[in-house]
Amino acid sequence: EQSGGPGAAHASHVGLLFSRVHPHLRRMLRLLLLVGGGVLGRGCVQEEIRFLVSPELIISRLVCEMLDDNEALEINGSTRHTAHSGYASTFRCEGVLQDKTPSAADPPMRRSRLVALDAINFRSPGRHPRHQYNLWSIQRELNKAYVAFQGLGTLSALSGVDPVLLATGNWGCG
Repeated sequence: EQSGGPGAAHASHVGLLFSRVHPHLRRMLRLLLLVGGGVLGRGCVQEEIRFLVSPELIISRLVCEMLDDNEALEINGSTRHTAHSGYASTFRCEGVLQDKTPSAADPPMRRSRLVALDAINFRSPGRHPRHQYNLWSIQRELNKAYVAFQGLGTLSALSGVDPVLLATGNWGCG
C-alpha cells in the first residue's frame, strides 16, 4: 500500500475491488465492446461480476450502445445486493449483502459511482499486441481516460473531500 500527501494518488493491493466502502469511491471498469460484457451470456470476470452483484446495472445495456473512441460511461447510485467470492471459474454467490455505501438525501440514492471505459482487444484476429503502442492507440486511451476522469476535481470540490478515490481492479482485456 502506498500513499502520498494531500491531493496525492493512493495505491493499494489490499482487498477486493467491490468490497471497499467509501462515499467518494469511484470504481472503474474496462469494458470489452459493450457495457456489461458477457453478463447475459458467458463471462464472469471484473465487469460481469460487478453487473451480477448490482443487477440494476444490466439496464444500462438497454440504453447504452457501443462507446465511441472519445466516450466513457458513468453510472451513479447502484447498490450491491450480493456477496461473492472468487473470479472467473471460481466465482460463487455467497448470499444477500447489505450494502453499506452511504446514501444521499437529494436525490435519494447510493453515493456510488461507476465509470466504464471500453478496451480494444489487441489479441483478437486482425490485431497484434504491438499495435497498442502506435500513436492512434495511445491517443485513444489518453482521450478515454481524460473523459472518464474529467469530473474528479469537481466531485472533490462539491463533496468537500479530497481526493475522490478511484478503484480500477485488474485490466486484462487490452
